[in-house]
Amino acid sequence: AQMELSLRLPRAVELGRKAMNLAEQNGWTADLFAGFAACTLGCALTWRGQLDEADMFLQRAERTFVAEADPAAALGVYYGRGQLELGRGRADEALAAFRAAEQLAGPNPLGTPLRAWLLLALVGLGDTDRAEQALAQLSERDRDRREMRIAEAALRLAQHDPAAAAATLAPVVAGSVTGGWRSLLAEAFLLGAIAREALGDPGAADQAF
Repeated sequence: AQMELSLRLPRAVELGRKAMNLAEQNGWTADLFAGFAACTLGCALTWRGQLDEADMFLQRAERTFVAEADPAAALGVYYGRGQLELGRGRADEALAAFRAAEQLAGPNPLGTPLRAWLLLALVGLGDTDRAEQALAQLSERDRDRREMRIAEAALRLAQHDPAAAAATLAPVVAGSVTGGWRSLLAEAFLLGAIAREALGDPGAADQAF
């Protein structure tokens, strides 16, 4: 299920449900195995917009993993919690979750995409100054990743600069940059459509959709 999470969300949900059913049938609900399954299923449901059910599974994962005992697993749960709260429009709670994840990240591969989510949470809070400062602290290589360009485009739109947003997204839409889940492309096309509409180009906006 975790392997499918970044590629095929319906398949990730299907496998996650099977894993949770297996855990319940065998009395493994307090096991780490069930915690991982709950976290994966919660994240997949978040990306499908099924936020209430996602919350239920993320809560189960939160009860399983303690940061002091299993920081890597707790990092994943905080990461999922941040995405869920951002989806609910609760940018302050999302930022708190991402900050908690950041404290645990270290050299974890999630550390780089996590910065993009922190940026999105700051934009959601309307704190464009801090978002700009966070962006300025990144290396050119990190800023060129797919998920960071999407976050930067959201920032540019919040700053009422659709031209800069469209330019930032251009390599993402063209497929010339990598990084992050492929499912993020939907966000890129949505932001691109908003930028093109603001620029008075409804034809390009419709094409982005």
